Amino acid sequence: MEALGFVIGIMEMSLGVMWFTTELLHRSKNSEAKSDLTVIGVLKKVDVPTIFFFLGILLAVAHNKFSMIKFFLRITSTHSTICF
Repeated sequence: MEALGFVIGIMEMSLGVMWFTTELLHRSKNSEAKSDLTVIGVLKKVDVPTIFFFLGILLAVAHNKFSMIKFFLRITSTHSTICF
């Protein structure tokens, strides 16, 4: 599960870079025009159940991949070769 922490860290870093960039791009606009264009304005419009749905799918795929790697490592450590 160390990979999950890495992925979350990358996502947080990407959000920070996006936030910084949008603040720089829209700093000269008034607050009303800027509110829809900044990260906070976009995050207010995000459909959270959809995000949880796709995050669940990604976690399931990652878990299956990790489980298969552990399975094949266990097979290779008990047998000299793997026959497909």
